[in-house]
Amino acid sequence: MQHLEFIYSEIAMRMVDRLDYIKLSPKRILDIGSGLNIDANLLSKKYPKVPIYKLDLALNILKLSKERNHGFWGEQINSVIKKLCYLGSYRRKYNHAICADALNLPIITNSMDIVWSNLTLPYIDELEIYFKEIRRVLNLGGCFIVSGLGVDSMQELRKVGLKTYNFPDMHVIGDILVKLGFTNPVMDMEYITLEYDNFKLLLEDVQALGIGAAMLGTTNRHLPREEYNNLAESFAKLTKNGKLPLTLEVFYAHAWKDKLHLDLGPGKEGIQFYPKRL
Repeated sequence: MQHLEFIYSEIAMRMVDRLDYIKLSPKRILDIGSGLNIDANLLSKKYPKVPIYKLDLALNILKLSKERNHGFWGEQINSVIKKLCYLGSYRRKYNHAICADALNLPIITNSMDIVWSNLTLPYIDELEIYFKEIRRVLNLGGCFIVSGLGVDSMQELRKVGLKTYNFPDMHVIGDILVKLGFTNPVMDMEYITLEYDNFKLLLEDVQALGIGAAMLGTTNRHLPREEYNNLAESFAKLTKNGKLPLTLEVFYAHAWKDKLHLDLGPGKEGIQFYPKRL
């Protein structure tokens, strides 16, 4: 997993930079797909007094995240924080871990001011349900910011004949947001090219991203030796500057919940009444 932590860290930092343009003073933040706490740590530096609710479907990942933050130095820091809290000079509440499905959030409606999600979209099958849940838990005036992998991601794998995950077009994401009643949606995109010393390291990262089986066209984690060697030879032809490239199309989206939107179901629509001026 040569580049995996770099990918999440780099994109998380770029997402945090975008918060400079979002004028909002949150009271609660939900981090969906919190992984190893990379995003929550950055968010806690940006908003040091705001509780961060970290949600992930993988319980072991949440436990590992907790262990990372509770080594020797973590214990010393927590001891100091407790003393400061006792003295009333410092208050920090962000270590709330929740194991749950992003499509069925165990979060109170209208309770979060920011919903954050870094590279969770490749794991989401029902995008409309996902964004509907985000909108439900957001406060009026709240904002979400997410990142995802777009249609051009991992194009090198397709060039050598591998099947890839069906990455969504960011314009489709924009249409979903408008349909669900989000306002002022903003989408932008950039390319990040990763470079690998060999094909084995590249495939390890692809599998670690959680969509490796789809890309290999098999449910097995290991390719037959002959097929592996053939793929490695084909991929070697794409070598640039002595490295094997892997392209990621990374898109970012944010939008607001600043008005009520009723989900009335098919064939129904709301009626708005305006007071008559006398």
